[in-house]
Amino acid sequence: ENETFSETVASSFLELMEKGNQTISELNSITTNVLELKKNQDSLSSTVESVKELEEQKQIQMESFASSITSLAAKEDMNLTQVQLVSEAISDLKQKHLQLVAEFRES
Repeated sequence: ENETFSETVASSFLELMEKGNQTISELNSITTNVLELKKNQDSLSSTVESVKELEEQKQIQMESFASSITSLAAKEDMNLTQVQLVSEAISDLKQKHLQLVAEFRES
């Protein structure tokens, strides 16, 4: 009877050892998964930061582009004004030329 008890104890001990090893294996697997999730979270955080930086750069470039367009429009307006002034000056010169030619012919 002592042998049977000892065998039962030994068998139960081996069963507990197996379950303990299985539990340790499962905990190791969970730990590995948690570490992998943490690594993925860090990577995602880094990606989010990069996207934010790119968005900020994009905004700055868009503002710069808008400023350039405004500046070009102002220059274009100035050019149109200058063209109008030159055109008026040419028209005035033509009138004076015709007037001078007419006066010359009269004299």
